[in-house]
This record gives sequence, structure tokens and C-alpha cells, in this order.
Amino acid sequence: MDLASLIDATKVGSTFSISPQSLSVPISEFQSAVREIRRLEKDGVVSVIKEHNESSSGNDYVDLLFVEKL
Repeated sequence: MDLASLIDATKVGSTFSISPQSLSVPISEFQSAVREIRRLEKDGVVSVIKEHNESSSGNDYVDLLFVEKL
């Protein structure tokens, strides 16, 4: 499922999580989804509840987000 479809399918007040695995993309490409979620957060569409960064690559990539739809 792509990010837009996931957000559309989520009810207001509900939470969802996204990861590279859930979007079927490499972790480096997942960072664009992270940027999109952050933009939507600034626009008041979602709120990031928790963010996790990986440590194995040395790049400190975000590898998991828990998000609430506002």
C-alpha cells in the first residue's frame, strides 16, 4: 500500500505505522516518505507519535514511524 492510500484509509483519530517493509521500499527511499509525513504534520493532517532511527548503517535513517491522523 502506498502512503497516500494508507492515510486516506485511516480514520481521523486512528494511528498507523509505516516502515520500509510496509511500503516495500529500501530504507534510503523510505526517507522520502518520512519527509512527506513531516510535511503533512506541519500542515496539520497527521501527528508523529514516535519515530525510530536505525543504527546499523551508520546513516541514522528513520526506519519506523507511528502516526496519528488528525
